[in-house]
Amino acid sequence: MKICSFLLVAVYPLLLSLFSLHECVAADYTSLPLHIHGLLVDHGTLRPVSGARVQFWQTDVNGAYLHPRSTGSPGSSFQYFGTDITNDEGEVFFRTYKPAMYAGRPPHIHFKVWIDDSKSSNSNSNTVTSTVDTDNNNNNNNNNNNNLKTVLTSQFYFAEDNTGKSEPLVLHLDEVVVGNAVIALVANKTVVIDLGGGGNGAPSPGLTPSDMEGPFYPVADFFEMDNDLTSTAKTSSPALFRADNDLTSTAKTSSSTPNSTMQRPLRFQLVLPAALFFLGQCMF
Repeated sequence: MKICSFLLVAVYPLLLSLFSLHECVAADYTSLPLHIHGLLVDHGTLRPVSGARVQFWQTDVNGAYLHPRSTGSPGSSFQYFGTDITNDEGEVFFRTYKPAMYAGRPPHIHFKVWIDDSKSSNSNSNTVTSTVDTDNNNNNNNNNNNNLKTVLTSQFYFAEDNTGKSEPLVLHLDEVVVGNAVIALVANKTVVIDLGGGGNGAPSPGLTPSDMEGPFYPVADFFEMDNDLTSTAKTSSPALFRADNDLTSTAKTSSSTPNSTMQRPLRFQLVLPAALFFLGQCMF
């Protein structure tokens, strides 16, 4: 009994460390493809907004931006920024990897929403003006899109990083599990903008908050780049990525919505109580 008691005392911290290690490893998502399904909604009508351009830009898994100001060394196999157009249901899809920290900031994805000016009923009051690099924005991405206007510039953060950001800007990641292997991640988010005016960029209940553009808005025109950041950019009429529920195979081009009910795996969660029960039996 003394031997078993000793084993219980000695092994229990080890089992706890294994359990904690599992949680740590599960939070290191940078090597897994991340499928983001967004829904763009107008605050005043609660209707989906179709035909809007949504742009993403971010660091790679090593914390580098593809930008002259970045201190990192960007690679050649990651796209770093891309654009999707909301469909008739207001949906956008992006496939990427979770970005790494940059300069001490938690992982985040920058995004910008552009609309055709004719979609707004009050073109002077629904524009969220970026606080940084507005000249860079106008000189590069607006030259060939003169009818487009920015209505929101903001950033997404990740729930597991505990940033304290407001919920409209936080992505909750679900693991896609096949057997015991986590093969991909899925996140779903609704973004609410104001097409009816009355905001002038000021916070309003129900609206997705704006956030700074930052100094790394791409210097290239990426309106024509696709929404799959996990591969090299296609700039000639790209076939936009459309996520479906089967992430075990190559992405389809349907308008299916990713499954948001996928759960975390149970490994170690069952091992720990079973092992403690076994060791406890030795004492009697």
